[in-house]
Amino acid sequence: MLTQPSAARRYQAAQILNASPVKLVCLLFAGAQRFLDRAESAINGKDRAEAGTCINRAMAIIGELKASLDMEQGQEIARNLESLYQFVLGQCLQANLRQDPAHVQAARQILRPIQEGFETIARQQANLDPTNPPVGGTSLPPTIG
Repeated sequence: MLTQPSAARRYQAAQILNASPVKLVCLLFAGAQRFLDRAESAINGKDRAEAGTCINRAMAIIGELKASLDMEQGQEIARNLESLYQFVLGQCLQANLRQDPAHVQAARQILRPIQEGFETIARQQANLDPTNPPVGGTSLPPTIG
């Protein structure tokens, strides 16, 4: 019999293995936001160690997003995303050094619209996939939230 954490990990692993590239990016953004939320709570709770751990994990995810950019194919969009990711990394660094939640909030504010854009693309792709019938028999994209 699977324990709750074990079942959750297996479900998460299956979700990652079966995800499209755009869905994987959405999962990365969700993880970064989750770690930034936890970092802000830790900073507010004066738990410097937990804040540092969460900020470092968010920075690792953002670093992966940045490293995955295809500068040749993406051209201007990729360069703009690279600059935004670099700014977010700087905000994370400042949040960790100063233990200031305002820097975490700034990072989340920059990431949120980018994340929403990728989520919109993922919904659109899901609606174009013939193996994924529209939700409720309509052609409207399901909401993520």
